[in-house]
Amino acid sequence: LSLDGASSYVNMGNVLDIGAQDVTLSARIKPPDANHSGPTIIGKRDNGGSFFQYELMIGTVTNVGTATASKKLSGLFYGSPPFGTNAQAYHTVNDVVDGNWHHVVLTRSGSTVKIFVDSAEMALTTVVGGPVNDVTNGGNFTLGFNNGSNYYSGAIDDARIYNRALSAGEIQSLYSNPLAAL
Repeated sequence: LSLDGASSYVNMGNVLDIGAQDVTLSARIKPPDANHSGPTIIGKRDNGGSFFQYELMIGTVTNVGTATASKKLSGLFYGSPPFGTNAQAYHTVNDVVDGNWHHVVLTRSGSTVKIFVDSAEMALTTVVGGPVNDVTNGGNFTLGFNNGSNYYSGAIDDARIYNRALSAGEIQSLYSNPLAAL
């Protein structure tokens, strides 16, 4: 799937509400080697005023609801306001985006959030480390768009969502064998 960064994305409608359960978001990506400011790779967001959402995106989450352009990955889970107490937001310490294909994974198990790149667990910076929150929302589940204004530029392949947090071994298996059934 090749997305232009201007208007193309995949909209799957109002599906895949995860509530507060464990989850894994996974995709293979190849964005341009450039800074990006918040385009969603895979996720679901409600822009109806509540901003309930969960997503894996490119850019550095700097506070709840804000991101700056970077080559880092961010993972976030925003529940009901106030966001400071009902949110989890993290970004990778190191840059990830380099113009090459990468397998990227976001997991949430209880209150633990992890990001993996090419099966390696990444060091994360905690922006907001609130409790596990219910992120059920009326927004659309999308690839390449956050239902706001940020479109993803580049390729996305093999996007998956699991209703549990995959283990490091399962992520390694998925990275090594994209056809693996987990």
